[in-house]
Amino acid sequence: MARKSIENIFDYGSPVFTVGTWMFDLFVLNSIWLLTSGTAACAVLFYLIGHTALSGMPPWIGYLLILAALLFWCPATTALFYTLSKKARGYETYLLRDFFRSYRTNFRQAFCLGILITFLAGLAAYNYYLITQVPDMFGPFTHPVQVMQIVIGAEILFFTVYAIAILARLKVSMKELIRNAFGMAHKHWKTTILCVLVLAAAFLSVYYLSLALILFVVSPAMLCVVKLMEKQVLSKYIPDEEELEKERMKETASADPDQQDKM
Repeated sequence: MARKSIENIFDYGSPVFTVGTWMFDLFVLNSIWLLTSGTAACAVLFYLIGHTALSGMPPWIGYLLILAALLFWCPATTALFYTLSKKARGYETYLLRDFFRSYRTNFRQAFCLGILITFLAGLAAYNYYLITQVPDMFGPFTHPVQVMQIVIGAEILFFTVYAIAILARLKVSMKELIRNAFGMAHKHWKTTILCVLVLAAAFLSVYYLSLALILFVVSPAMLCVVKLMEKQVLSKYIPDEEELEKERMKETASADPDQQDKM
């Protein structure tokens, strides 16, 4: 009996099997995201910088790696959100196929969105840095301008969270994407703050504890964001695929004359 109960623990569908499968899938998705976003290259770069191993490396290589991460983080993050969202909603998921299908399908729009977000965030960060270095630049208005840059940075972060979620789940124009992302971010401000806190915790753990944590924390943090947004926000705007399929079947049946005769 004891042996049978131990075997049942590791059966397909058991809690241990489910948790183990999730852990493996999260690690795989984390690794794919690092490779496709360019973040892995930057992580290696920063590791080498910390160990003074870049003395003979041309500076342009480092700039190229950082540029790759700045350009490709958005398509990779969109694909990560899509795959985790599909898996979290209980649909059959093939990690590599679903990730790269989303990456390929949304690449152009996500690439442009990533450039826009990176430019605006970089501009706000540069302005804040400039104000701290030259405090007399705006005279008595220095402090209000500094606070304004912080607010702009926060707005960009809030917008980014929802823009990636919308892009991963819907096919919309860039204009609709920007409008809906800003609207949802402010309408559902409690969920927005929770999502940002989760992402901030992941970032701070990598920054202050160990760079190696980037191998593990990105996917779990994104999964928490997916769970929060699917339950609190996206389910109110995006119908479930199963419900849509039922509606399509009803419409098809009502439009089919043979079906109507049978009824």
